[in-house]
Amino acid sequence: MNARVPMHVIKGALQGRLKELVRTLVPGLTPAELRQLDGARVQPRNPTRPDQHGGSFTIWMRGPNAGAWKDYATGDKGDVLDLVAYCKGGGRSEAVRWSLDWLGLGLVDTATLERMRASSAGRRQAAEAEARERDARIVARGRNLWRQARPDIRGTVAETYLEARGVPPSQIPGFEWDDVRFFPDLEWWRGRSHDEDGVVTEGPRFPAMVWAIRDREGRIVAVHCTFLRADGLKKAHVGNPKLMLGLVAGGVIRLTRGPSGLLPEDAALQDVSGVLATAEGVEDGLTIALAAPEARVWAATSLGNLANVPVEHPCVSAVVVAQDNDWGKAQAVDAFNAAIERMEAAGRPVSVLRSHWGKDVNDAVRTDE
Repeated sequence: MNARVPMHVIKGALQGRLKELVRTLVPGLTPAELRQLDGARVQPRNPTRPDQHGGSFTIWMRGPNAGAWKDYATGDKGDVLDLVAYCKGGGRSEAVRWSLDWLGLGLVDTATLERMRASSAGRRQAAEAEARERDARIVARGRNLWRQARPDIRGTVAETYLEARGVPPSQIPGFEWDDVRFFPDLEWWRGRSHDEDGVVTEGPRFPAMVWAIRDREGRIVAVHCTFLRADGLKKAHVGNPKLMLGLVAGGVIRLTRGPSGLLPEDAALQDVSGVLATAEGVEDGLTIALAAPEARVWAATSLGNLANVPVEHPCVSAVVVAQDNDWGKAQAVDAFNAAIERMEAAGRPVSVLRSHWGKDVNDAVRTDE
């Protein structure tokens, strides 16, 4: 007896042959890109347009959602079956037909279908277990860096940096001193290199301000590092002086405790709630904290993580969100609007704070000085 192959089984079968699938859908991979197929993700040239070099088109190779992809240049994204549709230039139905043909399936007997289902379920369970282990390792690396950092930034160039940005910690009510640390000579790991023999050359070292990134329950899941010049007056002159290590999604940097002076967990136990102000970055958040001590302030770490800020927390009664001036970037505006919709769905009143000039709130305030 024959049976139709369910969609989730087709997707599982594609994931089971993902490296071969990517080589088929994205021909002409370079040797470096072929090596990426064994890693967490591959970033080849986009096969649907005259892409000059890889970087914006990403396909994830591991985990329960292996085969998921995104083109950061256009915002297009989807799962492994959408990848087929995107690369082959058709819709989902055409992608299903192509996939069945490529997999050598179609109408299969019931016994074969049951074996495929079991195999798909087994692969998914293994992928989920691998993802949990990988996440645990990533979190552990962030926590280890946090433990190595100096607990008090007072008198360090990290404090100097914040003062130079117009947000002196000593003047901010409820400043979360316990969630920021200092590293006198942290390696800027983006500058690390490997030679042909696999020998690692360490990246340059700089003073660094290190913030804890906590999940909804208050656990440290990542760290946010700002690499500084030796005098602390500016960020270090490197490609990206702000790096994060750990599992960032859903985590926030707690900048102040608000007028209650309570940690979110203690505020929830005592049934104390208030206004939460949130911004993408630390300096914007601290600018708001300086101007509005009546609010608890968190930094989302990035625009992409703004939608994950746990505004449903019992310590939050209303939300104010600072928006960077990204009016000319349609994707950024869409991402911000999506974050606002998600926050409103949590049932809290939400309002938006926009700076009148500069790229963000901190820029606007410093321009006014």
